[in-house]
Amino acid sequence: MANPDKDHPKAYDVIDRVAKNAHIQGIDAYKSEYKRSTENTDEYWAEKARENILWFRDFDQTKNGH
Repeated sequence: MANPDKDHPKAYDVIDRVAKNAHIQGIDAYKSEYKRSTENTDEYWAEKARENILWFRDFDQTKNGH
């Protein structure tokens, strides 16, 4: 069984058929991705937007507002 912590007292192992199709493989990869997303937010989300959305024209601003 997975290791629960105080914030997530019930933790369950991921079943193999789900894990093999996951976009992020393992907790270390997740933590690395999370760190990238919080340390340089604009660049991270611009990269994800360019990887996952087909744009008619490129953008030069990642977020609007706050």
